[in-house]
Amino acid sequence: MARTTDSATAAARRLPSREQLRVREPPARRRLPIAAVLMVGFGGLVAVAVASVLYLGLVSAGRNTFELIHDAAIYRLDTIETHIRDVVQPTETIAAGIAATIAAGAVDRGDPGQIGDHLRGVVTGAPQISGALFSDRNFDTVIADRREDGSVDLIEDNRSADPTFVHAFEQARFGGGWGRIVWQPELEEPLLPYVAPVRIDGELVGLVGIYVDLDRIVGFVSDLSLWGDAPVFVLHGEDRVLAHSRMADRGWIEALDADGTNVALPRLDALDDPVLTMLARGDVEEDRTLARHRPRGSASRVLSLPREGRPEYTLIIRRIAGYGPAVWTLVQQFRSEDVSAPAVRLLTMAITGLAILIVAVGLALWLGRRMTRRIGGLARAAESLRTLDFANAADVPDSRFRELAHAGQAFNAMMVALRWFEMYVPKSLVLRLMQRGDTEVITTRERPVTVMFTDIRGFSALSQRLSAPEMADLLNDHFDLLSRQIEAAGGTVDKFIGDSVMAFWGAPDEQPDHAERALEAARGIREAMAVDNAERVKRGQAPIQVRIGINTGPAVVGNIGSSSRVNYTLIGDTVNVAERLERLAAELLRDEDVIVLASAATAEAASAPLQALGPRELRGLSGSVEVYRLA
Repeated sequence: MARTTDSATAAARRLPSREQLRVREPPARRRLPIAAVLMVGFGGLVAVAVASVLYLGLVSAGRNTFELIHDAAIYRLDTIETHIRDVVQPTETIAAGIAATIAAGAVDRGDPGQIGDHLRGVVTGAPQISGALFSDRNFDTVIADRREDGSVDLIEDNRSADPTFVHAFEQARFGGGWGRIVWQPELEEPLLPYVAPVRIDGELVGLVGIYVDLDRIVGFVSDLSLWGDAPVFVLHGEDRVLAHSRMADRGWIEALDADGTNVALPRLDALDDPVLTMLARGDVEEDRTLARHRPRGSASRVLSLPREGRPEYTLIIRRIAGYGPAVWTLVQQFRSEDVSAPAVRLLTMAITGLAILIVAVGLALWLGRRMTRRIGGLARAAESLRTLDFANAADVPDSRFRELAHAGQAFNAMMVALRWFEMYVPKSLVLRLMQRGDTEVITTRERPVTVMFTDIRGFSALSQRLSAPEMADLLNDHFDLLSRQIEAAGGTVDKFIGDSVMAFWGAPDEQPDHAERALEAARGIREAMAVDNAERVKRGQAPIQVRIGINTGPAVVGNIGSSSRVNYTLIGDTVNVAERLERLAAELLRDEDVIVLASAATAEAASAPLQALGPRELRGLSGSVEVYRLA
C-alpha cells in the first residue's frame, strides 16, 4: 500500500496542475503605449504650432510651384502659336494682294506670261510660301512653284480634271480661306493652301492659291523641342501630326496611307513616339493635380497619359482654329516625373519640417520610445515561446535601464536552455499538449493507437564505409525526411533508436482514423524515399532501402519515466508487434526502396489497398499474425 502511495506521489510531482497548464488571459482593458502618453502630454502643444506653420508654408509653396510649371508651358505654347501666325497669316495678305492686282487689271489675267512673272516675283520675295497660282473659270492655271534648290518654275496647265481645283473653286465662291493640307510630291512635304477669290463686278472670274511651306513650322517645333527636356508638337485634327521633332528625319513619309483623307500628314502611331502612340490608343485622362493650379481664365487643358496605373506623361494643350477644316492642337509634353520633381522638393521641405517637429517633441518621445522598444522586444521574444519557435527567437538586446537589462539577460539565458531542450523533446507533441492545456490528456491510461517502426536495411555495412560525421549527416537527413511525412499525417515521432524511428498515432489527440493516417505517412515515406534515392543514384551513391512495420491496437499511453526525466510514450504488445513486423519486412525486401507491412488490425481499421500475405510467425511472439503489405 505504501508503494502505491509513493508511486502516486511521484507521479503527482511529475505532472503540473491544471492551473499551471492553463493560459490565463489578462482582463480586458484599454492599454496605452508609453511613447504616446509622453508625446501627447508634453509635445502636443508644440506639435500643433509647428504643424500649422508647416502646413501653411507647404500649401503656398505648392501652389506657386505648380503655377510656375504651368506658366512656363503656356509661354512655350504662346511661342509656337506666335510663330505659326507669323508664318501663316501674311499669306492671307499676299493672296488678297495678288487677287486685287489681277481684278484691277494691273496684270492681264488672259496673259499667262504676265501672270507667271507676277507670281514668280511674289514667291521669290516670300520665303514662307512654297508656291502661288492663278486659275480662271476654265481651270487654265499658271503655277509658280519653288523648287528644292530655291529656284521658281512656271507651269501652265488646265486643271479641270483635278478634284482639288474643283474643291478650291467651291471654296472661292464662299469667300475663300484656308483649305485642307495637301501633299507636294516633288518636294516631299505637306503644304497648307490658302484660296482667295478674284472677282470683277461681283462675278467670280478666277482664284488665287498660295501654298505655305509647313516645313518651317516643323523645323521650329524641332528646334524648340531640343531646348530643354520638355518636347512640344502640333496635332492636326484628332489623328494626325502636323509638326513634331521626329518629322525632321523624313522617315515618316513611307508610312503615309492612301485612304484619300489627309494623306499629307502622318498618323499618330506612325512616328514611333510613345506619347503619340498612347494618344492614338486614347490612354488619356485629366490631370487634376496640375489643372487645379491652372490660372483662372487659361484656355489650356492638362492631360495625363498613365501606364500601369501611374501617370507617365503630362500634357498641357491648347487648341487653335482657323487654318482649315481641322483644329490644330499645340502640345507641351512633360515626363510626369519632371512635373512631380517640384512635388518631391516640396516633400523634402515637408520632411524637413517634420524633422523639426520631431526634434521639438523629441525629448518627450525619447524616454518613452526607448522603454517601449526594449519592453516590446522582450514581449516579441516571449511571444515566440507560445509556438516553441526557439530557433527564430531573437535575443533581447541590452538596455541602459537596469531592470530591463536584468530581464533581458534572464530571458536570453532561458532561451539558450530551451534551445537545448528543443533538440531532445518532440516539438509537435509538446505543441499539441500545450494546446490541450489539460493534465488529463497525459494521464497514463490504455487507449487504441497505431504504431510505426522503420529501419534502414544493411545500415551496419553502410556505416562501416562512412566516417562518423558522414554517418551522422546521413541519419539526420534520413530522420528529417521521415519526420516530415509522419508529422504531415498527424503523427508523433516518439524516439530514434539507432537507424530506426518509432512513431505513433491516436495520442495525445483523439484520432479515429489513426490507422489510415499511419498508412498515409507510409505512402509519403515511400514517395519521398524514391525521390531521395534517385538523387543519390545521380551522385553515384547506393540507394537506401527502408522497411516499415505498422500495427494497430491498445497500448499504455502517458508519462513514463523517472522523477528526473519523463517521456510521453507508449508500451505494450501493440508496440512489440509493430517492431516485429518491421523486422519481418527485412526478409521480404528485395529491390524496392520501401516495403510496408501491416497487421490485420491495421488493415481492418484502414481503407487503404493492402495485399494479404497470410499468417506469419513473428520472432519472440507466440502464435501467428495475419500480415498485409501496402500495395
